[in-house]
Amino acid sequence: MEHNNGRSLQSCEYKRRKNAAMNPICPETGASMTRGVRPMTLTYKERSVTFDMPGWYCDASGESIHTEEDMKVSDRELNRLKAEK
Repeated sequence: MEHNNGRSLQSCEYKRRKNAAMNPICPETGASMTRGVRPMTLTYKERSVTFDMPGWYCDASGESIHTEEDMKVSDRELNRLKAEK
C-alpha cells in the first residue's frame, strides 16, 4: 500500500517507531522524556552502590526507560556487588 506521496506505509511505520525509540514519551504522563544520567542505588545483601545510570528520564513523573546498553551499566555494578566478600 502506498501513500499519495509515494512512500510505503511500512516505511512510515518504521520511521514512526524509530522516532519513538529515539524520543520516548513517558508512559505515566505522556510528556517527552530526555536522555541523561541519574544516580541509582543498588543493594545486594547488606552492601549498596550508587552509580550514574544512563537512560531516558521524565522530569514530571520520575519514570525512566533504559535500553539494553543502559542495563549493562547496572548489570556490571550488580555483578561487582555480588563479587565482594
